[in-house]
Amino acid sequence: MTESKYNAAFEIGAGIALPDSKDYYIKVTIGEDQWDSCLPKQGQKEGYKNYSRWNHKEINKEFTTIHKSLDTFPKVFIYLMQKGTFATLMKDVPICYYADDVKNYSGP
Repeated sequence: MTESKYNAAFEIGAGIALPDSKDYYIKVTIGEDQWDSCLPKQGQKEGYKNYSRWNHKEINKEFTTIHKSLDTFPKVFIYLMQKGTFATLMKDVPICYYADDVKNYSGP
């Protein structure tokens, strides 16, 4: 099968009512492709509790896939992630996620 090229763009603003006062980051995945946000610009180090502000924008992140229609795309997953610690053997840990159809995020 031939692959088609697509562009992804997303913006991550802030998270409120987070499960803990830690410096989380956001991971966005579509099938095998994934993009990570930066650590928060405001959060734990400023003394905020259960709040993070990323103000992270990704534009024109090109990826290829065999899918020709948005109806057949895998779901987009948005994860709240915590950096790894010794307790997790330095592996990053997903705290929670949201899954949705890619077509709900397509442009005109």
